Amino acid sequence: MTIQACNPKLGYGVSQVLSNYYPERLGLVICINHNRMFAGVWKAIKVFLHPNTVSKMHLLRSKKKIRDLFQKHFSDELTEWLVEEIRLNKQRPVAMSQRKFWTKPPAGAHDPRGCPSYVEDYIEPLEMNVKLRNSYQPHPNIRDDAKGLLGNVTISEDAAEESENAAATIQIGGNGSDDEGDLPESDTEIDEEFQIPKDAKPLQM
Repeated sequence: MTIQACNPKLGYGVSQVLSNYYPERLGLVICINHNRMFAGVWKAIKVFLHPNTVSKMHLLRSKKKIRDLFQKHFSDELTEWLVEEIRLNKQRPVAMSQRKFWTKPPAGAHDPRGCPSYVEDYIEPLEMNVKLRNSYQPHPNIRDDAKGLLGNVTISEDAAEESENAAATIQIGGNGSDDEGDLPESDTEIDEEFQIPKDAKPLQM
């Protein structure tokens, strides 16, 4: 995660748009295994957000709390799929079956395309050239692969290395607590172009 991709000014700008044009449309945000850079950005942004919005944000690093929150909001099937997906994506190096998430796995293996009911409802119909019941479409790679239209996709070494480096920033140690204070302060200097404007005001509902 780079400061260009996750910076206070960008976060504040997105929050402005959501507040002005889509008030009270946010249901829930779950952010897991966040690193100290994200924690610092969130700490800078949340003071401008309405308390209702802040209360819908869940930043979790504890495995137990992640599973508990998943079970509260999702089915057992989806919870188990998400927990396994997270575990596999944290392994280093990441398995090619996870990198090429659009590919149908061998029978009995974890399916990175989605949980069983999702695959049954949204992917298997595409494999049989059956029109989906609604306008929802899976990821383009999943859709095209299911239809036999996806050509050979090569994952470059640069992309793989960038993924590994980004994931490595998550491994900062600690006790797995969810408290923001347990994360060490980021030593990254934020350029002025990425900082929240000095005249920024708290966002309204």
